[in-house]
Amino acid sequence: MRWLKAAWCLAAKDVRNELRRREALASMFVFALLVIVLFHFAFADLGREAVVFAPGALWVTFAFSSMIGLSRSFAVEELQGCLRGLLLCPHGRSVIFAGKMLASTACISAVNTVTLLLFVIFFNLPALAELWRLWLVMVLGVAGIAAAGTVFSAMTLGTRLRQSLLPVLVLPIILPLVLFAMHVTSKIIGNTPGTAGEIARGVVGMLLFDVILTTMGLLTFEHVVVE
Repeated sequence: MRWLKAAWCLAAKDVRNELRRREALASMFVFALLVIVLFHFAFADLGREAVVFAPGALWVTFAFSSMIGLSRSFAVEELQGCLRGLLLCPHGRSVIFAGKMLASTACISAVNTVTLLLFVIFFNLPALAELWRLWLVMVLGVAGIAAAGTVFSAMTLGTRLRQSLLPVLVLPIILPLVLFAMHVTSKIIGNTPGTAGEIARGVVGMLLFDVILTTMGLLTFEHVVVE
């Protein structure tokens, strides 16, 4: 219980800091909005056929906008010299990973929720009735992205090319998760909606990858920050 409370406190602290500064939130939202507008004009001539490309465009937007937030996961600690203090946490360094992952998941999901609404409007998708399912799929995907991104964000903290190196490291790791997310999204909003069984299998695949990425993060984070 103390471990969970410490992780929750760290996550709450990061969320409060981000709500005060709003640097990462604003950057993610502006990037996502620009990408949506570009995709909107790129697929404007396709009419209703644009729904075929919508899942891929949506998850490309989610994945790349998430990199902006993850690149700033340890920015406050780095700028204020607080990272050494976090490493002295008596609950183990895995609690840092858990707190950072929860905070990143919350912040990225908040931005992606607005992005999802705008995407449905821009693409004129018949998905308002299915918006809650799309939102749940989005949160599952973001949780896995945040798990992988938190580890690599700490790993690249001391490098000069951190912001450009992070997507190169994270995107190959999360590729299977993103593919599952695209598959589930296409079954929800596609021209040929999938059955409940097809959607459930995709969701189970996403959950498995979330568990794998989170477990790997918990097991390797201490070695990453020590090195």
